Amino acid sequence: MPGIPANITIEGRTPATIKGRVAPLINTAEAARGGFRASGPDAPEFTVGKTDTTITATITNGYGAESYESRIGTGAWSAGLTVSDLTAETAYSFQVRGIDSAGTGLAASASVSTRAVLVGVLFSENFDDQPDFTSTLHSTQPSQKASQGDTLPTNWDEIYQSTDWSPEKGYPDQHASIEILAANTDKARGGVGKSMVNWRESAADDWNSDSQMIHLLDEPQNELYIEFWISFSDNWWQRNPANQASWASKLFRIGSWDGVGDIVNGALGHIGPTFFWDYKRDKYNLQNFLHFRGGPWGENYYMNFNEPSYPRYTATNFGSNTLGMAPNGEDPLVVNQIDGGYLKDIGRYTQITHEQLFGAGGHWTKMAFYVKMNSAPGVADGVLQQWVNDQRIRSVETIPWIKANSENKMIGWNYFALGGNDSFRPFPADQFFEDWYAFDDLIVRDSLPESLV
Repeated sequence: MPGIPANITIEGRTPATIKGRVAPLINTAEAARGGFRASGPDAPEFTVGKTDTTITATITNGYGAESYESRIGTGAWSAGLTVSDLTAETAYSFQVRGIDSAGTGLAASASVSTRAVLVGVLFSENFDDQPDFTSTLHSTQPSQKASQGDTLPTNWDEIYQSTDWSPEKGYPDQHASIEILAANTDKARGGVGKSMVNWRESAADDWNSDSQMIHLLDEPQNELYIEFWISFSDNWWQRNPANQASWASKLFRIGSWDGVGDIVNGALGHIGPTFFWDYKRDKYNLQNFLHFRGGPWGENYYMNFNEPSYPRYTATNFGSNTLGMAPNGEDPLVVNQIDGGYLKDIGRYTQITHEQLFGAGGHWTKMAFYVKMNSAPGVADGVLQQWVNDQRIRSVETIPWIKANSENKMIGWNYFALGGNDSFRPFPADQFFEDWYAFDDLIVRDSLPESLV
């Protein structure tokens, strides 16, 4: 008989050697390959490794298998121990089975419920598993801290809330400034589960309405990427015709805290550098308001307008001011939610409205921010970047987050906060006017996702 070629492979498997000769792999049991074999070696044992888009098995006991196949759910088996093209943070049912020397599928493992995970994730939150909570449910004090025994949402460290009206303050039809409630399903992304709902009051005193929830990171970070989804009430854009004054709300911040003093009031010297994202409405309609506060702690909290590198804050629109801010100097393609097309195409002197960017009430928009410390004190190479629906709209790479100072010390980002205080007085206090915005599906990473680099 002629010799059997040694280079035959079928579906990625290597031929077996029988009495010194290479035998081809012949599929003599296709029916068994498509399902489960009644007898033969036990199903393989394995551990699971995961990345953003893959799940991989590492065999700990193959029970005599020559090779392996894996699959998701009840889909087709594929050669190898890795399944790809998955969606991060999505649950999957994962199975592995061995293949014997004849190419026959052996017993399959039990399904393992797992999920692809984002590499470098420091923290994530979708609020669905949080117990019902409001900021005045357990205490009406402005500052509440887990470290001092206050009841807070799981894995959150501090809140700062200020409200004139809430059920606990004698106003049963009004709201606490922070709510995480099963009853607010209509305000959760996808209409299921929970979200963090922040209520804003048109109060008598400026900056009186406040709704901050703070998470402390385990270790200081040189860089941070944070994304979340945000939605607004359908009366968010409402204005009192008798009062056309500007107003602003601090919606999000990233900072560095000394671990000792007040983490809320930067003027007291215990935080810095800090970045704030504000929602601002003024005579130019919707403004993208970015605040830059310097460090280290106790020094340089207010950046100087005369800095050659970058000022204390910048106010821009979401249209013409974003031109060239996408990677490679391209223009971001942020969709105009009302008129179609892109916000970049709106004329420079045309005012962009809330609905054009954020859509009608209840529409969800993905926001993301990336900060990176400068390389040394006083060196203007720190970074701030901002995205809307994965379109980069702002990129600044000249920020001296840590200023030159006598101690010449560098520190890292170690906290972030959702929500903030409001300069919001369009309606008299006796009208009890409230509106809300909501956060959901938050992810915090120690670097930029590969898809955004």
